[in-house]
Amino acid sequence: MRVLIVAREYPPETGWGGIATFNYHLAHGLKDEGHEVDILSFNLSVPSDTVKEGIRVVRVVSYWNVLPWETSMFLFFYLYQLKIWRTFMELNKTRQYDIVDCPDHLAEGFGIIRSGIVPTTLRFYSPWSWISTNSLNLKEKWYDIKGIKWMEKACVKGAHCLTSPSQDLADKVRDFFKVNKKIEIIGNPIDISSFSPDRNLDGDPIKILFAGRLEPRKGPDVLARAIPLVCNEVKNVEFIFLGSDCPSKTSASTKNELKEYLGSQGVLCYVNFLDHVPLLELPKIYNSVDIVVVPSRYDTSPYVCQEAMACGRAVVGTTAGGMPEYMDFGEAGMLVQPEDSLALARAIITLAKNSELRNRLGYIARKRVEEQYDRRVIARKTTELYKEAIKIHKSKNK
Repeated sequence: MRVLIVAREYPPETGWGGIATFNYHLAHGLKDEGHEVDILSFNLSVPSDTVKEGIRVVRVVSYWNVLPWETSMFLFFYLYQLKIWRTFMELNKTRQYDIVDCPDHLAEGFGIIRSGIVPTTLRFYSPWSWISTNSLNLKEKWYDIKGIKWMEKACVKGAHCLTSPSQDLADKVRDFFKVNKKIEIIGNPIDISSFSPDRNLDGDPIKILFAGRLEPRKGPDVLARAIPLVCNEVKNVEFIFLGSDCPSKTSASTKNELKEYLGSQGVLCYVNFLDHVPLLELPKIYNSVDIVVVPSRYDTSPYVCQEAMACGRAVVGTTAGGMPEYMDFGEAGMLVQPEDSLALARAIITLAKNSELRNRLGYIARKRVEEQYDRRVIARKTTELYKEAIKIHKSKNK
């Protein structure tokens, strides 16, 4: 099967965030299953057409310098999807794709989906208009939200098949867009050969990791409030915040806010801050810690949770979003309510004091990822979705 994945976020040029990581693992999983995979992505300044690791990546230049997205998200991405559409038409003349896999976020596949030329799937990561409407981003302009919602909804309506990484997100977008089509649940893919357990630690000190952007939605401040409570009970602990700094609602730097708070509580000496690292360096970091904490206020399906589980680490997550589904509703880790720093502290203390429990949860977590989320397993499920989209497209064009 010849597959085109429309993916504005694809590493390394456009980062290693959750969507980029998904696209990377899916592309390689499909390639490993014998499919031809092209990526249609973007770059800020220089267009390119390269082949790396058996994946062709075509990057178009955005309108960033001519029309900054801050002017209007809607106008910027409407023009961007036109460029994606024109590039697709040129590629399809020779490639003749069997399927085009499009993202919901910011409606990059708007023109491709509406054309009906090829079978298409729409993959929900979390629609930008839904995130902004629910104030999970910092405040956005109302006309941008309305315009992008129109584009994202048109993609939902026009795509031949829909898929979501969690039932939680599927339920939310079904209600938001008034979807009456089936949404297939296909989880995040992960490379279980790269993300794998290395060794059990001696637990001295007990190392506790937060990995992710330092932004309110990820809940670093919730963990910060739990740290003094943990340090009162367990002295041989070390907390690590790994991730890029972001603004908060009250400051240009969440990291500075966290440091100020931790310093005022006398526990800054227990905490280290590290910059974001590339995907392929993460397994070494996960395998150097005892506990991974994912205190998100909302997350559709955080890769940190899966990556830590794949490395056999004990995970403390929250009940917000799709995380419980990945953690088998508390069987493969510990779950607490979002915003509850006291419950989070108690869970960390329980794990810090019990190496047997840490190892047991880590073992169960690893087995779950092997069985459910290996990228070749996800690629096979995705291939079945593609076949269904091709079937629907064919029936509509008889």
